[in-house]
Amino acid sequence: MMKLKCPHVSVIILTYNGSRYIENLLDSLYYQSYPLDQMEIIVIDNASTDNTLTVVKNKYPWVRCISLPENIGFAAGNNRGLQYAKYDFIVFLNQDTICHKDWLKGLIKILLEDESIAACNSNIITTKIIKIN
Repeated sequence: MMKLKCPHVSVIILTYNGSRYIENLLDSLYYQSYPLDQMEIIVIDNASTDNTLTVVKNKYPWVRCISLPENIGFAAGNNRGLQYAKYDFIVFLNQDTICHKDWLKGLIKILLEDESIAACNSNIITTKIIKIN
């Protein structure tokens, strides 16, 4: 069986008034089976009027926060996040996502096993919001 290499990954999360979601997402990233020191987490805040960035800055100091002065929309906001990414492996996540503990390991494994694959996505399972810890 192939031993998984763990390349660095940039995870970009676009937020807008997402304080009610962001802790669940960031907790799920923190508890990934993929090494946290191989992930760069970037939160791009699309001019939220709630306390999304305060929550992130206070509870998740390992997350890079970028505050946009105005809401530039979904595509432009994600593209702005891409400008801050340092690594070749890029993941875009919605603010209301909760990731299974092996989610990132599974995505990277697929990409490393087949060089003809340039992009992949996750299965999406809709459920009610639960608190991780």
